[in-house]
Amino acid sequence: MIEKNYSGPVTYEDWINLGRIIIPCLKGRPIVKGWSDPSFKVTKEEWKKNYPHCEIALRLDRDVDLDIDNQLAQRFIGHYIKECSAISGREGNPSSHYWWKDEIEFTQFKLPSELKHTFENLPHGAMLCELRHGHDKYTIVPGSKHSKANEYVKWEKYAGLNEYTGDLRADVGKVALSTALCILYAPQGQRDAYCTAIAGVLLKHAQWDVNEIDEFVYNIAIAANDDEALKRRSKGSSGEKANKNLGLPKLAEIIGCSPRGVAELFSWIG
Repeated sequence: MIEKNYSGPVTYEDWINLGRIIIPCLKGRPIVKGWSDPSFKVTKEEWKKNYPHCEIALRLDRDVDLDIDNQLAQRFIGHYIKECSAISGREGNPSSHYWWKDEIEFTQFKLPSELKHTFENLPHGAMLCELRHGHDKYTIVPGSKHSKANEYVKWEKYAGLNEYTGDLRADVGKVALSTALCILYAPQGQRDAYCTAIAGVLLKHAQWDVNEIDEFVYNIAIAANDDEALKRRSKGSSGEKANKNLGLPKLAEIIGCSPRGVAELFSWIG
């Protein structure tokens, strides 16, 4: 459960005092030219005079925003994301942004286009989540109204913008892959083979120990509301002992896509 702590930067003065670059926006769009130039800067005086009516967007030069687009991902955050000291959201989409002071390659995690039938009716389509960072990226921050809803963005937790302790890209990859495999979870009658195949792929291609694989598969089964989730908990252990494991071809068959599409999902964890 997230501890509610609403202190944190919410005004243009707050962000500028933190040494951050902020961009004036209306309906989520920058209203100034050159906002992505390394030399771009808005002073307190300029903001007060010209942009008091604008939303505040933080340019992500020094910070990383994990933007959660598919709410299923929330079921896996607690399993794979280490402590986060800054979390924001809005009433209609709580805990949707996780913040760190860090540098990382901008990465989007989205379902392959051949699986369109599984995501075409989702609010954000194929997009599950993204790691946002770079001087050409920005996010509307707490204290401003959301660009697509009549709601204000708020801090749900704020204890500073801190560096991530671990491999953020790898940990978010686990969240994204779990989310995808939960969305694609097999129907009754194929669930055991589905979970066995997930474990088989991980045993063959990932440098994980069997206990990690056991928990990974079990977490997906729980999130997918599998009423026999406990039976899936030893798929890594039992798969290691088996002479022949199910893998990518079987998983692709159950999901209804190409092995290449499944491999694309598993590439998120390397």
